[in-house]
Parts: sequence; C-alpha cells; structure tokens
Amino acid sequence: MKHFIFGIFLFISTFFYSQLPNIDVILDDYRNFFHKMNDNFVDEIDLEKFIIKTKKRTIQQLDPHSHFYTKEESDKRNQTWKGISYAGIGAMIKQTDKGVVVDYCKEGHGAALAGLLPGDIFIKVDSVDCANYNLNQLIKLLRGKDGTTLNVTVLREEEVLIKTIKRKNIISNSISFADTISKEVGLIKVNQFLRGSGDDFRKSVQEVLDKGANKLVLDFRGNIGGLVVEAVRSLSAFLPKGTVVYTLKSKDKKSCYADSTKKTPVSTSIPLVILIDNKTVSSGEIFTGALQDLDRGVLLGEKTHGKGLVQGTRYFKDGSSLYITAARYHLPSGRCIQKKDYRQNYTQEDQQSSELASEIFKSKNGRIFSSSDGISPDIKLVKASKSGLIKAIEKSTLIFDFAVYSKRKYGNELFSKNDEITKEWIQYVRSNCDQFYLENENKIQEFIKTNQWNTYYAKKFQKQLIREKKRQISREKNEIAEILFQKLILYDQYSKGLYRYNSKKDPWVLEAIDVLTQTKEYQKILE
Repeated sequence: MKHFIFGIFLFISTFFYSQLPNIDVILDDYRNFFHKMNDNFVDEIDLEKFIIKTKKRTIQQLDPHSHFYTKEESDKRNQTWKGISYAGIGAMIKQTDKGVVVDYCKEGHGAALAGLLPGDIFIKVDSVDCANYNLNQLIKLLRGKDGTTLNVTVLREEEVLIKTIKRKNIISNSISFADTISKEVGLIKVNQFLRGSGDDFRKSVQEVLDKGANKLVLDFRGNIGGLVVEAVRSLSAFLPKGTVVYTLKSKDKKSCYADSTKKTPVSTSIPLVILIDNKTVSSGEIFTGALQDLDRGVLLGEKTHGKGLVQGTRYFKDGSSLYITAARYHLPSGRCIQKKDYRQNYTQEDQQSSELASEIFKSKNGRIFSSSDGISPDIKLVKASKSGLIKAIEKSTLIFDFAVYSKRKYGNELFSKNDEITKEWIQYVRSNCDQFYLENENKIQEFIKTNQWNTYYAKKFQKQLIREKKRQISREKNEIAEILFQKLILYDQYSKGLYRYNSKKDPWVLEAIDVLTQTKEYQKILE
C-alpha cells in the first residue's frame, strides 16, 4: 500500500512542483486525505487499480494528448509504432441478420490466400461452433499469435467449406499507394508515419520517378501523423541536406532544438502538389507545413487539423510510461500550427497565447502566413457531398447483398458484364426501396404510426413516398451504379485497386494534375 501511495504523491509532484513552493505540505495534505478516504470507505479499495485510474485522470487534466500507460499498454503502443495492430486472418468482417460474415479480404493475407469470399458466413473456428456468436466474440476467436494456423468453417450459399488459414500480423500501411496515374504524374498516398516510413517514402518516390513521373501528387488527406523523425526522413526526399524543417520550443531547455534533413535528396526540383484536409494531423502537418514554408510545393484542399504539440514518452522502472506534451512544434517560418491553447487549464498565459496567434510569418519567398490555426492550403477546395439517396442506400445492406450475389454469379466475368449487372442493380434498388429511409422519412413513418392515421390514407401516403423514391432512383441511377462498381472493385482488386480507380475521378486529384500541368501558374503560387 505504501508503495502505491508514494507513487501517486510522486506523480502529482511531477506536474505541480514548479508552481507549488512547498510541495511537502501538499503531499502531507494529500496523504491525510487518502488515509481518511481509505479508512472510512465502506468497502475494501483495490489500491493498485485505484492508483492507476488516479494517474490516468490526473494527467488528463492537462490536455487531451497526454496519457499514462501501464506496462502492458506501453508494450502494445511499441508494437503500434511498428504498424502492428494484431495477428489475424486478414479479413474485414461484419454482423448481419444471418450471422457474422466476411465483408472483404485484404490482399496477401490468409483469408484471401485461402479463398474466403465476401458473404461467407462463419459457423465454426477450429472446434468451436460460432454460428450464434456476435462480432466481438468471433474476433477474439480469429485473432492469435503470428504464424499460427486455424481451421475456419464457413457457409457459402448451401455449401459448407473448411479453410485452413495462417494468421499474420495485420500491419497498418504507412504508404498505401505509390504509382503513376498518367504519363508524367505520380501519386503517393501517405496515411501515417511509422518506424521505417521515411525510407519507405524515399523508396516510393524513386520508384515512381523511375516509371517516368516528372511531377508528383502527395495525398495527405486523413494522415493521422505519427513519428516526426520519420516525417523528417520523408522530407529529405525533396529538400537539400541540412535543411531545418522544424524547431521545438519547451520550458525544458534540453528539449529545445531544431531538426533538419540528413540525407541526400531524391529530387529538389520535381513539382509537388500536396492534398490536405481537416483530418491531416500532427506530423502530417509538419511535413506539409514545412514544404509550404520552404515554397517547395503547392498545398491544395482544406485547412488541416491544427495539432502542433509535441508528446514525448517517459518510462518508469516498472515499464509503465508517461506520454506527455513536452513542447511545441514551430515550422521553418517560425509559426506554430497548434489550433487550441490548453495553457488556461493550468496557468494564466492567455494574453501571451493570443498575441502568438496574431503574429505574421513569411515563407522563404516572402509569402505571408498566420500562426496557431493549422495549415491553410494555397488553393482551397470543398469536398463534394453525397445526396440523401446515396447516403441512405449506403447505410442499408443493399450494396453488400447485391455485390456478394454478383461476385458469386459472374465470377471472372464480373467486369465484362457491367451493363447487365448495372440494370439488375438499379432494378434491385427499386424493388427494395422500402429497405432504406430518406432523410426524415423514418420520422414521417413514426408520425403515421403514433397518430393512428386512417389505414386508407396511411397506405396512400406510403405509396407516394415509394413513388418519390423511385423517381429519385431514376434521376441518380448513374451515382447508384457507381457505388456498386466501387464495392466490386474492392472485392476484386482490393483497397489499392479501389484507390487507383477512385483517383481517376477524384476532383481533388484532377485539380492537382491541372495545377501541375500549368507550369507558370504553379510557379506564380509559390513566388
């Protein structure tokens, strides 16, 4: 008990020592409080669990990014930085009224190699009958140690199949796509920065250039950040060796330093357009913001998330760790990208933070930026919104059910029978339009029921709703056909094939290509 009490005292003193001149008085006060609570509470307190929860809640008072992790949680985080989520069969699965089924398989993993298909219903894993298992129960059965095997029994229509599958570590991709998308333009999709991402990125750039690309589109939409050191290594592909890409500013002078590229660049002249959105975060913002500050590329899209705080991990002897905000990132121009200031939680520096937000900063060529509000694009774009009809169909099971049916019926002829499949699909949606609700339709249906409409008028009104749905289906049949086609591409060509297909129609990618091909306009933006 004394060990845990002392641990929490030490933990609290870490945060408040600099602001409380007599920490011993505070610790004595907390010690008395803790003993009084422990001695008088009606039940026995599990001290170990209590202290862990106290540590977690204490540090969360600082900001939403700082955390305390137990030894087990710390070990799991170390695996995550390698991109390893878990070891499994490599299939996305979903709950349906028929049971848990395969949604789609991941390329190169056990499920795809063993021949599992979308729509297969799990009925047995090794010797365990799982036909009535829910999604979470089945996930626990399918996961295990990397390299181990399991026998999976599935139901495919009326046929029972047994597949032997080898588990494999499911590794999150740092780079999910890197290829040419036209004769001269290459496209690289960067999801996050993990261990080794810098070398992978440089290799991807070189491979795309070797295929003939002399212009690049970098897709950083939805980039969740990650290891900043890997972002710097990635930046070395485009910047001269020794270029400073960010500085750290902290109250701890040892944590204040500048970081620069340390490798010979792949190309310092190839034109770049970088796609960003409000889900581009942290080290993804360091990468894109540094290129903007150094006038090395044109940013296109939406303003980024605005997370410019630096978290560092500090380990305790027992293997637990403190992941704590220790500094702020500042880009080459001097601006900080942090959108929200959390200092009001523990100091009175509001005036200083507001002054920081109003500062003006300049890029290498003299372009003017403001600070503390994320990264603003050079060219703003708005995401296209889907119609209410498309959203309603996507929420239903219609796409999945019909895609599974088409895959089984047409097999290798799936894409040569596109016109035939499209006609069947549109008719299928029309015939089943009572299985999805348009916006506010469910409220209307509920209103009819609760107000006990006359049966005749209720049926008449519902028929009118059905007719309106069918008219909308006719008006938007091309868009409806498209969402099925995307699902079939995912089944046949996996995630990479779907991204390639979508990129050819993506208005942001097309705009990026247009900017790159207009050389004078591209240079004008940067100068």
